Amino acid sequence: MVTTRGARVMQLGGYGLAVGNSADCVILQARTVLDAIRLKPARLAVFRKGSVIARTPKVTSSLEYADQNKDICFEDWQEPTPRAHDS
Repeated sequence: MVTTRGARVMQLGGYGLAVGNSADCVILQARTVLDAIRLKPARLAVFRKGSVIARTPKVTSSLEYADQNKDICFEDWQEPTPRAHDS
């Protein structure tokens, strides 16, 4: 998500994705913009002036239930479709 409008309002030059700009950005472990806001995702990589200055391994979750341990991938999760009688 690039916030060029905010940069324009603050009169920041060289902001956004374009040749010659500073190339500062953060890569989040999120499937959508909404997920990036609501899930507090891991910062997979942080770039400053085009160079990686920080990395975090991809975060995984697991569920332990009835003596079983199962990894869960929330990126693949789909919201259930409501059934006709649920409306």
